Amino acid sequence: GARAADAAGRAQPARVRLRPARPRQGLPQPHRVPLLRPGEL
Repeated sequence: GARAADAAGRAQPARVRLRPARPRQGLPQPHRVPLLRPGEL
């Protein structure tokens, strides 16, 4: 139980960090459109 909660706690901030850390198209605000992929624009 404790390990599962810890893993979930680690997964959440990891996702938040990966979103702004990947400016695929060099957008000025990549954190506002993390769901948009290069082929979807």
